[in-house]
Amino acid sequence: VVTARKREETLQDISAAVSVVTSDMLRDKVVTDVRDLQNMIPSLNVGEAIGIMKLNMRGLSNSTVVRGEDSEVVLHVDGAVISRAEAQGSAFFDLDRIEVLRGPQGTLYGRNSTGGTVNLITAKPTRELSGYANATVGNYSLKKFEGAIAGPLSERVLGRIALMGVDRNGYAKNLATGKDFLDERRWATRAHLQFDVPDDVRFLLTGEYTKQNDRSGHLTFLD
Repeated sequence: VVTARKREETLQDISAAVSVVTSDMLRDKVVTDVRDLQNMIPSLNVGEAIGIMKLNMRGLSNSTVVRGEDSEVVLHVDGAVISRAEAQGSAFFDLDRIEVLRGPQGTLYGRNSTGGTVNLITAKPTRELSGYANATVGNYSLKKFEGAIAGPLSERVLGRIALMGVDRNGYAKNLATGKDFLDERRWATRAHLQFDVPDDVRFLLTGEYTKQNDRSGHLTFLD
């Protein structure tokens, strides 16, 4: 069941070109970043230049590296458009699934979705106490943590909170200053509050905060 066309329907009933990646697939394939999706989604290519994400689908993308430029492939998180390309890699944690629609989607997703749209669907609160925690270590002193916990706060209120943090040294060196760059130091948190009111009506309040302080958005040259 997907919501790519703004309503619940089975993937077999959709006439549009839709690809779905579930949370199990993300875990099994070790997909940890928006850029990893290009290995799983047909006709999707993802690059990055000076910290600006470049989503390319069917040959359409943002053509420059001007900050604030609108891309022709839009990215949504739970229906909210993330228009700034610098912020499109921040929400990639605690996901339930990813739905990618290829081709013009202006009717459902606005004028900037000429090439298609990438929808990140986050995991929602649950009626039973649930959660997970993942830790990763690697070269260049990589340390990464991701976890979430969800459950009932009262009879009609459910909650979920997720955290993600990554710290990694840079793998390139500025020859002028001697300092490393292309490092990664950021953390993010997301909280959901779901209110179940009578007559099968649900109200979901979501907040998300991300902070990044590193040297990952530099121009690089090869001599």
